Amino acid sequence: MYEACFNNNFTDALVFYLCILLLFLLSPCLFIWELINTLRSSFQCTENMSQKVVLITGASSGLGELMAYEYAKRNACLAIIATKKPESRLEQVADRARELGSPDVLVVFADVSKVEECRMFVDDTIRHFGRCGGSSGNECRNCTPLFGKHGCHQIRTCDGKYDLEKQ
Repeated sequence: MYEACFNNNFTDALVFYLCILLLFLLSPCLFIWELINTLRSSFQCTENMSQKVVLITGASSGLGELMAYEYAKRNACLAIIATKKPESRLEQVADRARELGSPDVLVVFADVSKVEECRMFVDDTIRHFGRCGGSSGNECRNCTPLFGKHGCHQIRTCDGKYDLEKQ
């Protein structure tokens, strides 16, 4: 009895086209669902940033400014860096970060393409906060890339000391 239903070319074509139609109708929905879940999970920060030191370059506008605000909402201590320009809004960003909950904000004007200035703002950050990274200072041991006009520099730390090397 079932053989008679599925031996028909019309039925085979109907099942094939219905499967293709369902695939085309469900795929975008599933893609959008996964995209929404991925984006939502990527913006949920579960790490406790309270009293940790975060150093942000390019914080006077764009992504750097938004990062400063997000870390300020999580009560992180901020060291924000930008180049000194007449249109620099770094002081305004610092004031807004304090309003959002950052307990301490260090404002530094420096050019990240110059190794001497990179050393200076890392030194200033460590001198001001007494540490870099978390409360124990261990978070500063990772290599942190600094991108400038003249390539990428890495901060390498070992036993509380750091070294900037050109990549």
